[in-house]
Amino acid sequence: MARSPLIMSWRWGRVVVEAAPGPLRDAVLFPGGARAWDWRASGTGHRAGIQPNAVPEAIERYNALAATEPVGALIHSTC
Repeated sequence: MARSPLIMSWRWGRVVVEAAPGPLRDAVLFPGGARAWDWRASGTGHRAGIQPNAVPEAIERYNALAATEPVGALIHSTC
């Protein structure tokens, strides 16, 4: 099975993902690749309240899992 891409960096409004054609604002990551994601078009909603320190923790966890098994992620970088 294909390997999940690593998240190389993140800041408000920009996520750089291995295997993506360039920086993304919102992204879907999956074994074998990554692409831009329009969270509004998918009917996804959210509540504000996630703190910035929780985001780096989630990215660290995702990258650790991606190094050993196929995983996926949806990243909305602007809220």
